[in-house]
Amino acid sequence: MNRRVLQQSNYRLVSAGILGLGLVLLSSVLGYVWLIRPTYAELTLVEVVDETAFPHGHYTEAAWLDDSTLAFLYVPQEIYDRDQLPGPWDEQLILYDIDSRRAIAGPMPSGDKCFSTWASNLARLPNNSLGFLQQCHSKSLDKDGNTLYEWNRFSSELHTLQFYPNPFSAARYSFSPDMSELIQERALGLSEELFRISANGDSEQLFASWQRVAMPSWSPDGKHIAFLGTRDYPAGRPNSFPQIEALARAPWNLYQVEAEGSEPTLLLRNLGFGLVKWLPHGNLIAFGGEYGNSEGIWVLNIKTKQVTNIWLSRSPFDFSPDGTQAVILRETKVEGATILQPVVVAIPPELYTTTTP
Repeated sequence: MNRRVLQQSNYRLVSAGILGLGLVLLSSVLGYVWLIRPTYAELTLVEVVDETAFPHGHYTEAAWLDDSTLAFLYVPQEIYDRDQLPGPWDEQLILYDIDSRRAIAGPMPSGDKCFSTWASNLARLPNNSLGFLQQCHSKSLDKDGNTLYEWNRFSSELHTLQFYPNPFSAARYSFSPDMSELIQERALGLSEELFRISANGDSEQLFASWQRVAMPSWSPDGKHIAFLGTRDYPAGRPNSFPQIEALARAPWNLYQVEAEGSEPTLLLRNLGFGLVKWLPHGNLIAFGGEYGNSEGIWVLNIKTKQVTNIWLSRSPFDFSPDGTQAVILRETKVEGATILQPVVVAIPPELYTTTTP
């Protein structure tokens, strides 16, 4: 990673961290409420086809690697029962085979020099390997930070792709189809940033004049990058509690930009914050969160401009490589506690139909 580029924006961390804490506290009270009327909406709820075979516990992230292999971050039920507020360090990385219905422990670096460590941001990489970030807090400067790993499940080899020294706060990332470049999000609480990083580690900040940009997703054909963004806050840069409250209610917009560089195209206005993912076929972008008066998982057909609601709650999700199914982490009540557990759903074929609007 180009440390000069990273250091240039480090001065924003202190103020952003304080304001970000205010945003987190407000979000729990406000519930990320945005009252927006959708421009296009259609209900095509997906059908649950498998929900009983997964290990018991609280799941936080999912990645669908191949036809039968899923990766999860989860807290086993026995730990969740013992501690009603488990931390990220309690999460385990597991691989689950749908056909055999067996779960095995996933790859986790030892973290020998880390006094605390945890994984996050699971993703299926373009080469069908598993990508994930591991956070390490350490007195050793070469370990203190986030490491982006690639795990090849066929060879069981673990490779380091990038290292982001603290306090970079690496979050969501997305690779080009040939994995020669990636877009990396830096999560600053109130002012998320995106960096374009080449294979040799050179980096360039994208949309530096925007107030916030997040959730990058590279299209399967490599031609476009989708992301959430806000050019300017409605009330200016927040520097008081009422302004933080206004920001907590402020929606995002969904954009796409040509991978070779262009002026971003506005696709949708007034979205809540959530995952953004291209489906395996290039005309569809899925996003999770608030849209209109409803939370859910939504799919935008770029050709027809139609937005389809496929799930009625804000939930982590990922699609199978062929796009015919998805895994969704569904809210479930267990002894009065709300936890997330996986379900596999079928994606209706008509979702891929492209017609003139």
